[in-house]
Amino acid sequence: MNVARIIIADNQPLTALAVETIAKSITGAENMEVAYADCKQRLSALLRDEKRTAIVLDYTLFDFANNESLVILSEANPNTSWLLLSEELTPDFLRYVLYETQRIGVAYKDSPIDILREALRYVMHGERYIAHHATEVLLQSAVVQERQKDD
Repeated sequence: MNVARIIIADNQPLTALAVETIAKSITGAENMEVAYADCKQRLSALLRDEKRTAIVLDYTLFDFANNESLVILSEANPNTSWLLLSEELTPDFLRYVLYETQRIGVAYKDSPIDILREALRYVMHGERYIAHHATEVLLQSAVVQERQKDD
């Protein structure tokens, strides 16, 4: 593992426990430090020590003012890799976050366990994971925009 710690920033206790369980099932991560953040202020405080950290965040349930503040926080902490783990993200949000930074990846809570494990493995190695579904959402949105231009 490239990271020393994983921060789970999800306000749903069952999801947070599931993320921790899946993460610790990955070879080499059994003894990794796990921390929890329930708000942006707590997350920022945890990041002050500059440890190499993976953050698993449900953006839709967190208190970020906007998507720009998420990108700013991720870019201000170069020793971090991020995985947005949500139920649904809008095409505009995905486009902004994925184009503005290479530090943030995306997976969905309703993904199969194997996909979630793969996404966590990526983020714990400091790599970006983009779920196939996120790519489809972006492509479908682009097609719709092109059709609207043609009309």
